[in-house]
Amino acid sequence: MGLSGSPLDPADQATLDAVYRTAVAAQAVDEPDLPPLCRRRFEAPLRHPMPGVDTRWWVARLDGASVGVRRLDHTLAREPELRVIDTFNAATNTHMIAINEQLGYRPAAGSTDWRLTI
Repeated sequence: MGLSGSPLDPADQATLDAVYRTAVAAQAVDEPDLPPLCRRRFEAPLRHPMPGVDTRWWVARLDGASVGVRRLDHTLAREPELRVIDTFNAATNTHMIAINEQLGYRPAAGSTDWRLTI
């Protein structure tokens, strides 16, 4: 099982489609009470980045298949003192947790979110 990462090219429609489907599936697990992820909102930061914000998106691939996306808002080139990157997942999203562990992430804290649906 080989895990790799590569920059996301917004012109690569097939990869963008796969990453979007992965993000929709992850949101359904992480935030099941929220409406589905909007395709335009998902792509907007790639197609129209905010001035002064250097956001990099990386595609995580497992045996060549797209399995996730990571946004790196601060790169080592612009933030050489950067030493830690935090991410989060729902405890039930075991698939993404396994990928994060393979990428080198380690648990740092836990939390419980409370929500009242009215």
